Amino acid sequence: MVFSGRYFKILGLCAIIFLAFGCGEGGEKSSVEPSKSLGKAAQKSEKADSEPLESTKWNVYMDLLNAMPAVILAADNYKSVFGSNDNWLLPSEDFKLMHWMGYFSESEELEARFTQAQSAAVKEPVDKLDQSVNDLLNAAKPLWDSMKELTIYINTKQYSFDNMDKGNRLHKYIIGQVDKIRPLALAFDSTMSAEGAKKRLVDIASLKKAGLVILASMNDCLGKAEDIQKFFYDLGGGDANINEALKTDEFRVLRQSYLESFKALDAEYSPQKAKEQRVDPDVTEDFVEAASDYADKVSEIVESIDKKSEEDSKLLGVRDLEKIYGKMLNLYARAPYSSRDAEGVEVERSSEGAEPGHSSWGTTSN
Repeated sequence: MVFSGRYFKILGLCAIIFLAFGCGEGGEKSSVEPSKSLGKAAQKSEKADSEPLESTKWNVYMDLLNAMPAVILAADNYKSVFGSNDNWLLPSEDFKLMHWMGYFSESEELEARFTQAQSAAVKEPVDKLDQSVNDLLNAAKPLWDSMKELTIYINTKQYSFDNMDKGNRLHKYIIGQVDKIRPLALAFDSTMSAEGAKKRLVDIASLKKAGLVILASMNDCLGKAEDIQKFFYDLGGGDANINEALKTDEFRVLRQSYLESFKALDAEYSPQKAKEQRVDPDVTEDFVEAASDYADKVSEIVESIDKKSEEDSKLLGVRDLEKIYGKMLNLYARAPYSSRDAEGVEVERSSEGAEPGHSSWGTTSN
């Protein structure tokens, strides 16, 4: 099965927006004038001590999800590098070892995310999502530690001094664990997806209740684009795969849902409404234009069905969609921050967290 990361940054961004506008629980506006709190709130956007536990925990899990590719790819490729028998084999081809070492280039960051997720998952109340994180980490963390230890063992050539004894012991443990990671990662991924869909609806309702209707429409449009992104990522690439998927009812529903959401946003937006709702009219207009480009690109890809010329490449079209989506995400993060406050003083912008959260989990199948 093909893995894909997820675009969950949109959900974390809602917490930023609620902070920026002084929205309390349930989306009620605070008595603080929005323009007075925008700069400071933006600076605190993703700090654990400035967000509710739920949002903080969600962002930690989102970071874990987007950090998992290294573990998944290393586990998937371990046997092809070191063999699947009980006896450990040091690869004779240098390129295999160099490729293997690459998985551990950002090991410290990954381990930090493991630690953060472990701490978050035990905080009460522990729910289904927390349990899926615990199940994944209980398998992934010791496996990663063992693979890292084996990598150090190779780098320092310890095998020259112990007749490969430690390498064999680590290898026997690792080959017994690598096949367990993918199902657990899939379960975590699936639970995140389901919880994300519910959380998105709550966030949109909260934005509307707070009077931020344009932002709610942007959020909905961005979420529908995210659903299309997920659809394509799960296919694993390839023009033939994409071509057939474009003919399915699932894709037709996703496309229609996005188009309806975009039309609602287009009808809702006006520079005057944007100013009234304390969102940047220029940035919001740019978002609407990007959302329109996204709709046009989807239509362009659909029109290429069963066409095989280079200019009708579905895969290139999907990559263009990813770029447009990234632009939409960045603009959504910037939209709540008006360029000047009531006194004409420049307000700090923040696009923290505005990068797409997607990381490919590879196309290797078991």
